[in-house]
Amino acid sequence: ADAFASDVLGKRVVHCKDRAGFVVNMLLVPYLCQAMRMFENGHASAADIDEAMKLGAGHPMGPLELSDMIGLDVMLWTAESLHDEYNEAFYAPPPLLRRMVTAGQLGRKTGDGFGTVCRCSRSHGCGRRDSHGTLQRCRRRSPREAAQRCYSGEWLRTGVHLSAHRSIS
Repeated sequence: ADAFASDVLGKRVVHCKDRAGFVVNMLLVPYLCQAMRMFENGHASAADIDEAMKLGAGHPMGPLELSDMIGLDVMLWTAESLHDEYNEAFYAPPPLLRRMVTAGQLGRKTGDGFGTVCRCSRSHGCGRRDSHGTLQRCRRRSPREAAQRCYSGEWLRTGVHLSAHRSIS
């Protein structure tokens, strides 16, 4: 198996016990969930949480940006699985994550999650979500145009997407 992974797939092998989460998810999920809790509790904006971890910890992307890329539905399922397996509070999915997934806000795959701000300017109100998770509408672009620009690569993933104008309650 090691030879196949390294020689055929070009992957490096890391050995660990066969447990839920292995190594990466056991460490990553609490970090990502805590970033969501900080955002939900109003400690900082999504963009500021992401920027702080990029600048302060040298991460290539912030935790909320990474959650959007992974998929918020996948994040919810993974956190629930780890919480069920280990019964540790830090694996419990934050309420905001549950509400977003229930509302169909799954991150990059649906174009609405924690993280897209258009490059034009933040001053017009796009890409912001309040501490309750309510999406603030971009006053410069229609939802369809916002989604098209996001998926065409014109947008930068650092704030909150605005292509869906659903409120999560």
